[in-house]
Amino acid sequence: MKKIIPIMLLFDIVISLVLMRNDLESDGYLEIGFPFTVFRVTNGKMVTEKNNGFLWEGLFFNIFIIIVISFLFVVLIRKFRKI
Repeated sequence: MKKIIPIMLLFDIVISLVLMRNDLESDGYLEIGFPFTVFRVTNGKMVTEKNNGFLWEGLFFNIFIIIVISFLFVVLIRKFRKI
């Protein structure tokens, strides 16, 4: 379990950066995070978005998902090693 969580965190960071939505040049919108948004910046004349910057809820849910998936991996690995 100690090795799987850092690997999953690194995997989540890479996936979040690969799948980020970066349209700052065209419409002033940047969004980072997968599956939940962790960071969002909006700029422009018609901005009504109040949820800018670092989003703690998204980080919490992403880390929770990583822990659950890591725990399931550990359970499956231990189950198949006994067979």
